[in-house]
Amino acid sequence: MAIELTNHCPFTETIASSTPKLTTEEAIAKAEATLKGKYNDFPVALEYFAKPDGTAVLAHVVQIQNDATDAWVEAFIDAHTGELVSIVDFVAHASVSHCVCLSNTHAEMSFAVPCSPHQQGGPLRRS
Repeated sequence: MAIELTNHCPFTETIASSTPKLTTEEAIAKAEATLKGKYNDFPVALEYFAKPDGTAVLAHVVQIQNDATDAWVEAFIDAHTGELVSIVDFVAHASVSHCVCLSNTHAEMSFAVPCSPHQQGGPLRRS
């Protein structure tokens, strides 16, 4: 059952019921199947999500990760229909081609060579 609002909220036309039809477990299963990943045990929240069409849906907010594809997202699953409403991507793909550290007076001694952040000793190694 949706509550119809008139002149109370200029941005939202309808708000979904605050009682979810889907359980948390069902929302996790929907998110895992849709996004091809696994729930990462971060606590699931129940929140309203405002859609561009002016409606607000009640959503289970579930974090899903896939280590094989380097994916980590927060999925908003409609708590009434099970539809994936939105996702937030937590992964930023970036790289550094080179770094220059100007801490010394001699230029030949002040360069830093980037290496993998996963290597022991951190992301930079002095040359």
